[in-house]
Amino acid sequence: MKQFFDAVDFIEANLDQNITLDDVAQAAGYSAFHFARMFRAISGLSVMGYIRRRRLSLAAQRLLSEEVRLIELALDCGFESQEAFTRAFKRAFGMTPGEYRKHTDPIRFGFQPVLSRDLLHHFKENMTVEPKIVEHPGFKAVGMADYFTQDTTHRIGDLWRIFNTRVGEISNMTGNLFFGICDDFDEKSGSSKFRYTAASEVTEFGDLPEGMDAKEIGPQKYAVFTHKVTSPDLSADFKATLNYIWGTWFPQSNYERVPAPDFELYDSRFIPPSAPDGPGGEIDVYIPIKEK
Repeated sequence: MKQFFDAVDFIEANLDQNITLDDVAQAAGYSAFHFARMFRAISGLSVMGYIRRRRLSLAAQRLLSEEVRLIELALDCGFESQEAFTRAFKRAFGMTPGEYRKHTDPIRFGFQPVLSRDLLHHFKENMTVEPKIVEHPGFKAVGMADYFTQDTTHRIGDLWRIFNTRVGEISNMTGNLFFGICDDFDEKSGSSKFRYTAASEVTEFGDLPEGMDAKEIGPQKYAVFTHKVTSPDLSADFKATLNYIWGTWFPQSNYERVPAPDFELYDSRFIPPSAPDGPGGEIDVYIPIKEK
């Protein structure tokens, strides 16, 4: 593995240079053919695809923090023209650089992080990197909702704690399925605010407890990733899973997101923080998709 991380270090040190697969393989001490196969086996990415994603991620960060010209960014990323850069950027982030620049809190758009030992361990041990593609029939749920941004997602745990104290007020609960539903994404305004609902599945809505909402999710195709809980801070590793989904899997998949709610499924596999040996277990992440 040392050779792999030597290559990653070489890439990071030369992202502003015109580097090739041969250059990276040489830094690792392998032939280009052998290293390309090894890199994909370890990371799930092609060498040049990873380089391009890292360059575009750094460009996206600069768009949010600097007054930089697009042609300058294009050349720094190794593109021959601003038009080619704009096309690649839109494929990666779902919008043009000019549109992206208006976003102050891009929670829905995952950057390609540096491939570290901790991150590769997370990919291999704490999540499924290839999702199941399923047709879900939909469900009814009742729960408590609030709005969050990237800077306030740590407060989602507080919402769950309050909801858990009131869950007994909900009628017609199935009692074995709980959902964290994300919708109402405010991406056009630049804030990327979204609504999160901590909810329990119900057979019928009935009378809603004060301060709770009814949610009905219709039939939809989903990419389903499984996340393994490894920390008392549920958000710690979960962010790495979401970044992989949005920043790595989506750009190289044959799917695109559709404008429908995505959700986390908490079933009998999940051990809640209130349990004597919790938290732990697994959470399924459902992302609504359609083929490109």
